[in-house]
Amino acid sequence: MAARFAIGENAALSPRVSDWRTCGECKALFFALDAGLCPGNVTRGQRRPVVIREGGQLLNEPRYGAHQAAGLIFRLPFGVPGPNRESGWRKCTRCKAIFFDGWEDKKGVCPKWSAPRPGHVAEAGGHDFFLPFDMPLRPGQQNDWRFCDRCFVLFYWPHNADGDCAAGGKHHPHPFNYVLDHL
Repeated sequence: MAARFAIGENAALSPRVSDWRTCGECKALFFALDAGLCPGNVTRGQRRPVVIREGGQLLNEPRYGAHQAAGLIFRLPFGVPGPNRESGWRKCTRCKAIFFDGWEDKKGVCPKWSAPRPGHVAEAGGHDFFLPFDMPLRPGQQNDWRFCDRCFVLFYWPHNADGDCAAGGKHHPHPFNYVLDHL
Protein backbone atom coordinates (compact mmCIF):
# COMPACT_ATOMS: atom_id res chain seq x y z
CA MET A 1 0.00 0.00 0.00
CA ALA A 2 1.43 3.37 -1.03
CA ALA A 3 1.07 6.44 1.17
CA ARG A 4 0.23 9.83 -0.31
CA PHE A 5 1.36 13.09 1.22
CA ALA A 6 0.59 16.72 0.49
CA ILE A 7 3.56 18.91 1.32
CA GLY A 8 2.77 22.47 2.37
CA GLU A 9 -0.38 24.03 3.75
CA ASN A 10 -3.74 22.35 3.12
CA ALA A 11 -5.21 25.64 1.93
CA ALA A 12 -3.01 25.46 -1.17
CA LEU A 13 -5.27 22.60 -2.29
CA SER A 14 -8.48 24.62 -1.89
CA PRO A 15 -10.82 25.27 -4.82
CA ARG A 16 -10.56 28.70 -6.45
CA VAL A 17 -12.75 31.14 -8.35
CA SER A 18 -11.12 32.81 -11.36
CA ASP A 19 -12.09 35.97 -13.24
CA TRP A 20 -11.23 38.47 -10.49
CA ARG A 21 -9.57 41.60 -11.90
CA THR A 22 -8.12 44.88 -10.73
CA CYS A 23 -10.25 47.89 -11.63
CA GLY A 24 -8.16 50.42 -13.57
CA GLU A 25 -10.20 53.26 -12.05
CA CYS A 26 -10.68 52.54 -8.32
CA LYS A 27 -7.93 49.84 -7.98
CA ALA A 28 -10.30 47.46 -6.15
CA LEU A 29 -10.53 43.75 -6.91
CA PHE A 30 -13.85 42.96 -8.62
CA PHE A 31 -15.54 40.00 -10.32
CA ALA A 32 -14.95 40.67 -14.01
CA LEU A 33 -17.85 38.58 -15.34
CA ASP A 34 -20.19 41.22 -13.87
CA ALA A 35 -18.52 44.64 -13.87
CA GLY A 36 -20.65 46.17 -11.08
CA LEU A 37 -20.20 49.82 -10.14
CA CYS A 38 -16.98 51.73 -9.61
CA PRO A 39 -16.50 54.76 -7.32
CA GLY A 40 -13.75 55.99 -9.67
CA ASN A 41 -15.95 55.90 -12.79
CA VAL A 42 -18.48 58.70 -12.30
CA THR A 43 -20.32 59.93 -15.39
CA ARG A 44 -21.21 63.37 -14.03
CA GLY A 45 -17.64 64.12 -12.98
CA GLN A 46 -18.53 63.93 -9.29
CA ARG A 47 -15.93 62.19 -7.18
CA ARG A 48 -17.59 62.35 -3.79
CA PRO A 49 -19.94 60.16 -1.82
CA VAL A 50 -23.69 60.59 -2.07
CA VAL A 51 -25.09 63.23 0.28
CA ILE A 52 -28.18 62.23 2.25
CA ARG A 53 -30.45 64.86 3.72
CA GLU A 54 -32.88 64.36 6.53
CA GLY A 55 -35.63 61.93 5.60
CA GLY A 56 -33.25 59.66 3.67
CA GLN A 57 -33.55 61.42 0.29
CA LEU A 58 -30.49 61.46 -1.93
CA LEU A 59 -28.91 64.69 -3.11
CA ASN A 60 -26.35 64.92 -5.90
CA GLU A 61 -26.44 61.18 -6.55
CA PRO A 62 -23.46 60.27 -8.74
CA ARG A 63 -24.05 58.08 -11.78
CA TYR A 64 -21.39 55.42 -11.40
CA GLY A 65 -20.12 53.50 -14.38
CA ALA A 66 -18.78 49.95 -14.42
CA HIS A 67 -15.40 48.77 -13.14
CA GLN A 68 -12.73 48.74 -15.85
CA ALA A 69 -10.73 45.49 -15.97
CA ALA A 70 -6.96 45.94 -15.98
CA GLY A 71 -3.92 43.75 -15.48
CA LEU A 72 -3.83 40.15 -14.30
CA ILE A 73 -6.63 37.64 -13.81
CA PHE A 74 -6.74 36.42 -10.20
CA ARG A 75 -7.99 33.18 -8.64
CA LEU A 76 -9.34 33.43 -5.08
CA PRO A 77 -9.34 30.42 -2.71
CA PHE A 78 -12.45 29.40 -0.80
CA GLY A 79 -13.67 26.60 1.44
CA VAL A 80 -10.40 25.51 3.07
CA PRO A 81 -8.81 27.50 5.90
CA GLY A 82 -5.08 27.56 6.44
CA PRO A 83 -2.33 29.42 8.28
CA ASN A 84 -2.15 33.11 7.40
CA ARG A 85 -5.51 32.93 5.60
CA GLU A 86 -8.29 35.30 6.57
CA SER A 87 -11.90 34.25 6.15
CA GLY A 88 -14.84 36.63 5.82
CA TRP A 89 -14.11 37.93 2.32
CA ARG A 90 -17.23 37.99 0.14
CA LYS A 91 -18.42 39.36 -3.20
CA CYS A 92 -20.76 42.37 -2.94
CA THR A 93 -23.99 41.79 -4.87
CA ARG A 94 -24.22 45.48 -5.74
CA CYS A 95 -20.75 46.71 -6.73
CA LYS A 96 -19.20 43.23 -7.42
CA ALA A 97 -15.99 44.05 -5.50
CA ILE A 98 -14.61 41.68 -2.92
CA PHE A 99 -15.08 43.12 0.57
CA PHE A 100 -14.43 42.10 4.15
CA ASP A 101 -17.66 40.83 5.71
CA GLY A 102 -16.23 39.73 9.04
CA TRP A 103 -18.11 42.12 11.32
CA GLU A 104 -21.82 41.93 12.11
CA ASP A 105 -22.41 45.70 12.26
CA LYS A 106 -19.81 47.09 9.80
CA LYS A 107 -20.10 46.65 6.02
CA GLY A 108 -17.93 49.47 4.67
CA VAL A 109 -19.20 51.79 1.94
CA CYS A 110 -20.54 50.57 -1.41
CA PRO A 111 -20.79 52.89 -4.44
CA LYS A 112 -24.28 51.49 -5.08
CA TRP A 113 -26.27 51.98 -1.94
CA SER A 114 -29.54 53.28 -0.68
CA ALA A 115 -30.40 55.07 2.54
CA PRO A 116 -30.08 54.25 5.33
CA ARG A 117 -27.72 51.31 4.57
CA PRO A 118 -24.52 52.45 2.83
CA GLY A 119 -22.59 49.19 3.22
CA HIS A 120 -21.81 46.27 0.96
CA VAL A 121 -24.21 43.33 0.72
CA ALA A 122 -22.74 39.83 0.58
CA GLU A 123 -23.90 37.59 -2.24
CA ALA A 124 -26.47 35.13 -0.87
CA GLY A 125 -25.05 31.63 -1.01
CA GLY A 126 -21.73 33.00 -2.26
CA HIS A 127 -18.28 31.78 -1.33
CA ASP A 128 -16.44 32.68 1.87
CA PHE A 129 -12.99 33.42 0.47
CA PHE A 130 -9.87 32.67 2.55
CA LEU A 131 -7.28 35.23 1.47
CA PRO A 132 -3.59 34.61 2.26
CA PHE A 133 -1.67 37.46 3.87
CA ASP A 134 1.90 38.25 4.98
CA MET A 135 3.32 35.21 3.16
CA PRO A 136 6.44 34.89 1.00
CA LEU A 137 5.74 35.62 -2.65
CA ARG A 138 5.88 32.58 -4.98
CA PRO A 139 5.80 32.44 -8.80
CA GLY A 140 2.26 33.05 -10.10
CA GLN A 141 1.38 35.38 -7.23
CA GLN A 142 1.11 39.12 -6.67
CA ASN A 143 1.42 40.84 -3.30
CA ASP A 144 0.74 44.42 -2.13
CA TRP A 145 -3.04 43.96 -1.91
CA ARG A 146 -4.52 45.77 1.07
CA PHE A 147 -7.82 46.03 2.93
CA CYS A 148 -9.27 49.58 2.92
CA ASP A 149 -10.49 50.25 6.44
CA ARG A 150 -12.97 52.86 5.17
CA CYS A 151 -14.82 51.16 2.29
CA PHE A 152 -13.75 47.54 3.21
CA VAL A 153 -12.68 46.43 -0.30
CA LEU A 154 -9.40 44.79 -1.26
CA PHE A 155 -7.33 47.18 -3.40
CA TYR A 156 -3.93 47.23 -5.08
CA TRP A 157 -1.73 49.44 -2.90
CA PRO A 158 1.04 50.43 -5.41
CA HIS A 159 -1.55 52.18 -7.64
CA ASN A 160 -3.58 53.80 -4.86
CA ALA A 161 -2.46 57.32 -5.81
CA ASP A 162 -4.73 57.25 -8.88
CA GLY A 163 -7.58 55.17 -7.41
CA ASP A 164 -10.78 56.21 -5.65
CA CYS A 165 -12.48 54.98 -2.49
CA ALA A 166 -16.30 54.77 -2.23
CA ALA A 167 -15.99 56.54 1.14
CA GLY A 168 -14.34 59.51 -0.62
CA GLY A 169 -10.70 60.29 -1.37
CA LYS A 170 -8.14 57.49 -1.62
CA HIS A 171 -8.23 54.06 0.00
CA HIS A 172 -6.77 53.81 3.51
CA PRO A 173 -4.64 50.65 3.88
CA HIS A 174 -4.71 48.15 6.71
CA PRO A 175 -1.24 46.68 7.38
CA PHE A 176 -1.90 43.08 6.21
CA ASN A 177 -0.19 42.40 2.87
CA TYR A 178 -2.49 40.02 0.93
CA VAL A 179 -0.95 37.68 -1.66
CA LEU A 180 -3.15 36.56 -4.56
CA ASP A 181 -2.68 33.81 -7.15
CA HIS A 182 -2.97 34.84 -10.79
CA LEU A 183 -3.16 33.06 -14.13
